[in-house]
Amino acid sequence: ERGRVAKARGDYARAEQFFEQSIALNPLRASNYQELAMLAALRDDPKAIDRAIRRGIAAYPRGTHTFGRTAVRAYYRAGDLDSALEWLRKTRARGPFRGNRARFNQRFERLETVIEQQRARDQEGSMP
Repeated sequence: ERGRVAKARGDYARAEQFFEQSIALNPLRASNYQELAMLAALRDDPKAIDRAIRRGIAAYPRGTHTFGRTAVRAYYRAGDLDSALEWLRKTRARGPFRGNRARFNQRFERLETVIEQQRARDQEGSMP
């Protein structure tokens, strides 16, 4: 809780300390790794996003899908569209689904379209 309060106040260094302390006490609490990834996104630090996601997966492999969704959001927020798209494609649920899984896939398909459009605009802007 203290980590989220510090994050909301913009004290990212203190928030990171609190989340790390919480991980030391309970390494299976996935939300702490997710918070570290989002803090890294706020600092535009893709390497730290990667570290947080990989640490979370290593500590709690059953949460890979959840960490993947966090990676998509974090990389997108940090402006690393290639990594966001890569994780998006890794974490998309496969198969015919109804309910929550179907809605999840629809949201991610829309995000995929937005990312691809944004990448195309960025490439057009960088052409001489």
